[in-house]
Amino acid sequence: MSAGRIYTLELRDRGARLLDPAGGSLGEGEGVDLLEGALPAGARVQVLLRGSRLQVHGAEVPGLKPREARDVARRLAREAGLGGEPAHVLEPDPQAEGGHALWLAAFPRPELDRWLGALAEAGARPVSVMPWQRALLAGAPLPDPVSTLYLTLEPGEARLLCFRGRRLLFARALPLPGELDLQEPDAAALADLSRLVTEELNLLLPFLRQKHRGAPPGALAVVGLPAAAALAVGQGMMLPVHPLAPALTPFLLAGAERERRHGLDLLPVEVREARRRGVALLVVRACAAAMFLLGAGTRMVLVRQERALAAEALQAEGAAQRRLLLEREGEAAARLRFGLLRLRRAEERQKKAVEQLEQLGVRLFQVPGGVDLRRVEITQVPGTDLRQRFTVEGGASTGRMFSLGALAAYYRHLETQPGLQLEPLKDVAVADGAKAAQARFQLGGTLR
Repeated sequence: MSAGRIYTLELRDRGARLLDPAGGSLGEGEGVDLLEGALPAGARVQVLLRGSRLQVHGAEVPGLKPREARDVARRLAREAGLGGEPAHVLEPDPQAEGGHALWLAAFPRPELDRWLGALAEAGARPVSVMPWQRALLAGAPLPDPVSTLYLTLEPGEARLLCFRGRRLLFARALPLPGELDLQEPDAAALADLSRLVTEELNLLLPFLRQKHRGAPPGALAVVGLPAAAALAVGQGMMLPVHPLAPALTPFLLAGAERERRHGLDLLPVEVREARRRGVALLVVRACAAAMFLLGAGTRMVLVRQERALAAEALQAEGAAQRRLLLEREGEAAARLRFGLLRLRRAEERQKKAVEQLEQLGVRLFQVPGGVDLRRVEITQVPGTDLRQRFTVEGGASTGRMFSLGALAAYYRHLETQPGLQLEPLKDVAVADGAKAAQARFQLGGTLR
């Protein structure tokens, strides 16, 4: 047997029944000795309350805050005569006025404590205490009529329950013949069962219509009979019949599985608090262990990283020294190379300057007839650009012809030199007479 799944303890009017996780019976009895040796250590057990000692009450309410819901539950419990501190749950219900249904449930506390103590002595852990009506309602969804009748059958007993939406309106128990085989009933047994259910419905339906006004039940759901037998029992009834399951117990266990997380739980508050404290303690211990392991792992990682960083630092220091040596060697080579480049550039500049000077001198001293030069001055302009500046003073003597013609020819001769820019003529004096034509001039410019 495995302790990882949920066992079930059914508390009835006459004793109790213990079920394994698959729904098989582990034994029945009226005393707590039923649990001795039947459960593995640490087994998780849900308690399913059945029988007349369980009191269930429902009401239609609007949406309430948790504290308001507790106050309303206490007041309704007093009015309904429920003993002790009943458990309650508030849930949405579209069929209820106000949109919510409030469930109340109570069970004799001494009897419940007796069985919870027996579970603790057996090493088991209770996970929930649930009314069986909630498990029945959650067992399988039906088409959504406003009201639904449930017929549950098990050996010796049948029950009729009426639900409107999520609220239980009515429940009635019917005795069945002990010799009735529910899994393989014969025709006569089915006829007797159909007659019994029909008589009860003929009495129940007018009562429900009178006491609980509104939509009458719209379907009959049958649990505990094979589908064919359930349809045979429903022949002649005014309600459509929906066979849900051939056996009641597996159906209730499936419904309890769905209902356990958010359903109505009568497990005492002190048991829940102890369970929460145990879980909290387990979480704290797990966190402490995780922090210890995390710290140890972090220390190991840090030590490894420190060693790796030290090795990388040594490698980086060696690489830096090699890189510094290479940089120094490169600087020395660059200085030597740059000196040679500067020398070569100076030589090229000097050569170009000489060529410019030669070209400019040749151009300046090529004068047309009648023009003579008195002074020629050529200087190199400082700066990165290589430029030659010149100034020319001279005169033109052309006999009886106009002297400006010779001067204009010289000017055009200079303009044809590429890169030469002439400045406007300055200090031009012209003396053209009948016997002789003379002119004095001064001009300048630059050669790039």
